[in-house]
Amino acid sequence: MKNITGIILCGGKSCRFGEDKGLCTLAGKPMIEYPLSALNSICDEILISSNDPRYDNMGYKVIKDNIKNIGPIGGIFSALQQSKTEDNLIVSCDMPFVNEKLLNYILDNKNDHLVAAAFEGQYVEPLCSYYNKKVLPLI
Repeated sequence: MKNITGIILCGGKSCRFGEDKGLCTLAGKPMIEYPLSALNSICDEILISSNDPRYDNMGYKVIKDNIKNIGPIGGIFSALQQSKTEDNLIVSCDMPFVNEKLLNYILDNKNDHLVAAAFEGQYVEPLCSYYNKKVLPLI
């Protein structure tokens, strides 16, 4: 293990989707299982960022938002506060195609940056990212 915490963001109101995305099934599994699988192979600990009590019995520490209704940054902030490691991988629960190769690529290319996000061309994916805990005062 690399002394890294994995953080899965399971917040949001799912207004457009209509149900909790992380618990919605895809190919017979709740969507949260896909990022969990990718993170479990890399991380020492996994935290779930959610205010939904349905995540409480999944076998992972669940972090509630300290600041509510400010979007994903609230979950990121609260989870980073609870992380025991400097290095953290953050993935949204609705990313079934995230894999260990992508997460290792982010880690291998973060250099000395406090935040490093996955990207494709000009499109940045901030919810599949590396965050160093030192970024907390900037949030």
